[in-house]
Amino acid sequence: MRRAYRRAAGTAWAGGARRGYREPCPRGARPASEPAAAHVQPPDAASASARSPAPGAVVRDVIIVGAGPVGVLLAAELSRRRLDVEVLERREAIGQGSRAVGVHPPVLAALEASGITERLLEGAVRVSRGEARAAREVIGVVRFDRLPVRFPFVATQPQHRTEAALAAGGPPPVRGATVLAVLPRPDHVVVRAAIAGDIVERRTRIVVVAAGASGRRLVFRPERAVVHDYHDRYLMADADVGERADAEVAVVHLHRTGVLESFPLPEGRRRFVAWDSPGAEASAPARAARLRHALA
Repeated sequence: MRRAYRRAAGTAWAGGARRGYREPCPRGARPASEPAAAHVQPPDAASASARSPAPGAVVRDVIIVGAGPVGVLLAAELSRRRLDVEVLERREAIGQGSRAVGVHPPVLAALEASGITERLLEGAVRVSRGEARAAREVIGVVRFDRLPVRFPFVATQPQHRTEAALAAGGPPPVRGATVLAVLPRPDHVVVRAAIAGDIVERRTRIVVVAAGASGRRLVFRPERAVVHDYHDRYLMADADVGERADAEVAVVHLHRTGVLESFPLPEGRRRFVAWDSPGAEASAPARAARLRHALA
């Protein structure tokens, strides 16, 4: 129910030293960019064992950390180009909730050649316009259907359906995998992770961290991470509204007490997003009551 924006971590690492990275040379020392939990051996032993791949060890082309929309799309596209890809995902299962619902015209055009756009549009709502309303009157209109582009609309789907369309043809993610550290070596990268209760190390040529804000610790030292906390808070819910005349219209309701956004979804549902006071009570029942009031 709370939405806070932070700079997301998205970084590719290739074999070789990363600028500013320091190896764990002193005995017992811990590099600032690596969490303490990642050390399951003394630093010298761990470093020596992972320095070069052992004979027969698997060295993948790419390991992707995070199976959100970016991670699964990248994995599918790289697999389509015959690269050996593995995806590590902390979540045990795909969440049925969603944060992102809209795919915009430039993205639909960019993904058409790979066949993804066709899958994305199956069952999607094609939002043709947006309206700003106040006191039940329309005070402004944005017409997506008048854009001189290949796909003059915004396609909306629940996020788990979007992820499934993006992931088609890619490797299934290894779920329940918590990545503890990304360790550059001269000719490869070691990814240390906790999987099914064991600490394992994967070797790869390139690592892509696509885990959003939760991946910051894999990319930046804590003292160098740039974090922005935005004080605005929002209440969000997907609700059944049934058939209505504006089923393909996105609406922003303006009121002196705040803003309520409403986006169409398939099967007679809409996504509602309401501005919430930063100082309001944070309990779930209180947030639900404020959202019901905003929808009244």
